[in-house]
Amino acid sequence: MLPFSCTRKRCPSCEARRRVEWADHVVENVLPDLAYRQLVFTVPRVLRHSFVRERSLLGEFVRTAYDVTREFMVAQFPGVVGGVPYFVGVFETWGSVVNVHPHVHALCSEGILDREKTFHALPADCDWSALEELFRHALLALLVARERLAETTRAMFLSWRHSGFGVDASSGAAAGDREGLHRLACYLHKPVLSLGRMDYAPGASKVLYHGKNDAAHGYGTVAYDPLEFMALVLAHVPEPHEVRVRYYGAASSTIRRGGRKGRLAKNAGGAGNVGGDESPAGPAAPGEAEENAYVKARRRTWAQLLARVYGVDALKCWRCGKRMKIIAFLTDPEVVEEILRHTGKWGAKRERGPPEQPHGGAGAAPHERHVVVDEYAQESDNEARDAGEAWGTPEPEQRECDWEA
Repeated sequence: MLPFSCTRKRCPSCEARRRVEWADHVVENVLPDLAYRQLVFTVPRVLRHSFVRERSLLGEFVRTAYDVTREFMVAQFPGVVGGVPYFVGVFETWGSVVNVHPHVHALCSEGILDREKTFHALPADCDWSALEELFRHALLALLVARERLAETTRAMFLSWRHSGFGVDASSGAAAGDREGLHRLACYLHKPVLSLGRMDYAPGASKVLYHGKNDAAHGYGTVAYDPLEFMALVLAHVPEPHEVRVRYYGAASSTIRRGGRKGRLAKNAGGAGNVGGDESPAGPAAPGEAEENAYVKARRRTWAQLLARVYGVDALKCWRCGKRMKIIAFLTDPEVVEEILRHTGKWGAKRERGPPEQPHGGAGAAPHERHVVVDEYAQESDNEARDAGEAWGTPEPEQRECDWEA
């Protein structure tokens, strides 16, 4: 017996399913079999709250990331006219400890597609470091053009030795590694919260959230006041009709479906062909078929997605090994309560998903008292400083909490 999914946004379980479904769509219908690079665009801490307060800038953030990437890649092929890369960008407003940290994750092909549908691959030793400087100048120019930044402040940012802007291109998936590409796509669309990282007991004074790495500054365990934690989570809830995922270049629907001016031939196949007489990846146009492959793929059950991601067959009976099937949908609350009380599951905590190891690995015992760093307080202090002053790195605010509470 399983409860219905709540289908709410920001629910860790529901978002996990959407993430896997979206990753399947991107790998099977959008991105052809090429080598891809994961790009992560970040901004200085002092500018982060500006993007959260004015969320319309987040779309401009993604667009700027694509523009500088295209400019960088086109410069590698001086003789190619009208070349564009495959580019899928997703903005996020949270960091590893649910702190305010707007940044962009993107999947970009290691090469460009020209107007004749010929793909030009980058050399294996391509240096991506120049992309960071292009991104810094372009984003500062955007903020000045939108009157969100003064020219004097822009000049100050450009004078910094350590700018705070960053473009990480250390991860990628080689051509033919579709499973690796699927993992990267899942990482692009991850939920805000991970219940496995959060520790909170009803009535406790603190919410403990574990970051990626306890040994690294800013990525360890952070203690939040419960109301402060709720405020942080609510800050990451998207506005109505807000679009987080953007498709640019050869990955855009305009080019994948042929283009308004016949730039590329109409789509005639799946996501595996580039060049020659066949068009690049993409779903068929709405009027071409009664039901295309993407519509059929969206009907995959959660059991199929679990089997693909975790290798667990949720529909296999653990007693006899045969396939299980749905026999009834129970929607009457009184009937549901009566059955759960009879089986002793009423009021019991239900574990979602496959079992996970405790934080820190098997056998790791938490310290009785643990000093944590409140990054959110640091960001608020930096944000309050005047734009004309020099932003320094304040001393971390140390807080102690009872680990066993």
